[in-house]
Amino acid sequence: MRKIYLPIIGIVLLACSTIVAWAVVPPPPVNQNLGIPDTQFQTLFDTVGANTCRRCHKPDDLVHGLPQPTGIPMLKKTYLPTRHHMHVGPNALRGGLIAGGPEQPPSMDADNDGVEDTHYKCLNCHIIMPVGPDGGIELNHRDCFNCHIVTMADGSPRPENKPRTVHHDTPKAFRAECGKCHGYLIRSLDTGRPAPTWMPSIITPWPSKKDAEDGSVTSSAGTHPGNCVFCHNSADGNTLGTIDETSSFSNGFGAIKIYQNKQNHHATGVPFITEAESTGAGDGKLPTGAVNACEWCHFDVLGFPDGYVIRTDADGNPLESVETWAIRGCQRCHDIPSLHSIEADVAGDGIVPGGETPYNGHVGNQDNCWGCHGFDSTGAPDAQAYAQDMGDYPVQATVAQLDAINAVMWPQGTGFDDLILAGRGFENDGVEWDYDNYMWIPHYYMPSVQFTDQDGNVTVLEPTSSDKTQITVAVPADLPAGTYDIQVKKGDTLSNPLKANILPGIDTGPAICVTKYRLVFLRGKGFNELYRGAPSSVTGITGDGVDANVIYLWRDNMIAARFNGGCPSEVTVTNVFGSVTLTPRLW
Repeated sequence: MRKIYLPIIGIVLLACSTIVAWAVVPPPPVNQNLGIPDTQFQTLFDTVGANTCRRCHKPDDLVHGLPQPTGIPMLKKTYLPTRHHMHVGPNALRGGLIAGGPEQPPSMDADNDGVEDTHYKCLNCHIIMPVGPDGGIELNHRDCFNCHIVTMADGSPRPENKPRTVHHDTPKAFRAECGKCHGYLIRSLDTGRPAPTWMPSIITPWPSKKDAEDGSVTSSAGTHPGNCVFCHNSADGNTLGTIDETSSFSNGFGAIKIYQNKQNHHATGVPFITEAESTGAGDGKLPTGAVNACEWCHFDVLGFPDGYVIRTDADGNPLESVETWAIRGCQRCHDIPSLHSIEADVAGDGIVPGGETPYNGHVGNQDNCWGCHGFDSTGAPDAQAYAQDMGDYPVQATVAQLDAINAVMWPQGTGFDDLILAGRGFENDGVEWDYDNYMWIPHYYMPSVQFTDQDGNVTVLEPTSSDKTQITVAVPADLPAGTYDIQVKKGDTLSNPLKANILPGIDTGPAICVTKYRLVFLRGKGFNELYRGAPSSVTGITGDGVDANVIYLWRDNMIAARFNGGCPSEVTVTNVFGSVTLTPRLW
């Protein structure tokens, strides 16, 4: 097995005259094989509306031809509705609290008592219009933007010139917890490796316009090696974007556009997160008195956070300009170890750092290294000295890309042996640190599977089998009901998450029927709410297949229903997650 890694990046970069194997058409735009594509979500919203959401949130495609697990019911096609229903009932996410942001329901006063609800109920989302004595019609609640409306902190609509995607209008985004959604590709703010203590040098990447960039190579966008925009850019460097029909993100929904690096970052809407939003969502990242989140990236202009200091000489004169420190703002989320773990397994045959096709990541080819660290060849004699300051950055575990899982929901208490995860880069060549001999040694990285619940509790499962593109793992039956982020863990890296729901079941004691009054009583939990006068096709009680004539009481822990035809031989209670059938005892 071939082991290729990068023990000291500077050594790779020194012989710039030997770097001649450029791709026929080098980026930009960079190949869109990992993570979220370099595009602007609000432009997609303008053209295709809720279909943009379905590019990723598409339950029928989550299976991708993978076989169904043998130990659970057939995969339901109501993936998104079920995820929403997890906000209601005894096992509700976050206790059913209406948290604001994209989870603001269209009706905040479900019981019309003049007071806004603090916890989700059915009629917060399901708005029923009366059309006659036998039922009602439900207004359209399946348009994502009926509920997922990006707003200002005071609840007013956000101005068009201050866009923010729904993904960045969440408490996680307000706290700059980028890694919670992006995996190891983007660190949460200031949680990765601390900022380098050495001065920026000729091999330090710049976001753009590096003083010592390699001017002998010019991309179609007019950019040069040594800058992020050498690859992360539109093809011509203009703001109108470049059509990309090759990304998996385009499949079935039309082409996407790849934009400039600056546009992609600003289009998140992060600059328009206010101090009230940031501090109100938890441990805010904005300094006291701040009015936006620009400081997250542009602290070189707007003020340095703790630990970031411009170096000076003995007389107090700056040793470098603030412009040379622009990359330090980037490194608050894109730290050195995470940048050196990015590579796409395009061929599906495993990742060999240094031995891959160029421009599919950061560590797969010498051209990639030069694209980031390139410098004017006249500075070559000094490059090794600068590289020694950097220290060793050999390639360890690369970030996996998780594309599909073969089950997105199953009942609580169910265990099964064949949860399958499909994707790319699940294994890779690399090195690990030998503490006994104080040296790097070759290592082949294998995956595990991590489940994280909504409270941050982590369960790591070891696969029963795995290869470069597929993992099989046994799921224990004792996982609590709730929504989980499922990720591939490899070394210290985590893939992007996919979500799965473990559904709360109906837990009931024996049913009782009072024959004189033809009343059925049930005690238990997990019934969820049913509103009288608001019929539901998925929630109710039947006796011998016939709906109850009158439901006198329906609480999460008790039901009382009358059957005019007499006590049924069997009663079936159905909630939004499933049903249970009982034989009532007669009184």
